[in-house]
Amino acid sequence: MAIPEDHLVGVYNYFSPAGGNAAYYLLYLMGEDGLVEREVLQKAYQEMFFSSQRKMDEHYGGPFEGLENLQQFVLRLCVQLDIGQAHLLAASDFNQILENAAAAPELVETMIARGHTLENLDKAKRKKGLLGKIFS
Repeated sequence: MAIPEDHLVGVYNYFSPAGGNAAYYLLYLMGEDGLVEREVLQKAYQEMFFSSQRKMDEHYGGPFEGLENLQQFVLRLCVQLDIGQAHLLAASDFNQILENAAAAPELVETMIARGHTLENLDKAKRKKGLLGKIFS
């Protein structure tokens, strides 16, 4: 399953892990090279919540109090990794797509089409400039 260049696909769920509070958690975040490394997620999480004592869960990205916080976190990662778009799916939607997909390319296309799209506006602005148009 290959995620296209300049895209991230994330799967999240609202649940309460063992010993944790109910919140939104990022289960998977995938890019062109596979899963985004945990160290990258931890660094972005610490930067986002630098003023609090909040620690990222040892198994999942999060906790996030609301879906908006999760989206802000993924957008922060897009900026840090210079990725143009991210697509977020609830775990239930991901499971349904997975059940109905006949092949990996169809799975990726459907995840991107049905996921909630977040656009890195910084990267979009750079592409719209004269040099961005020439070199894209």
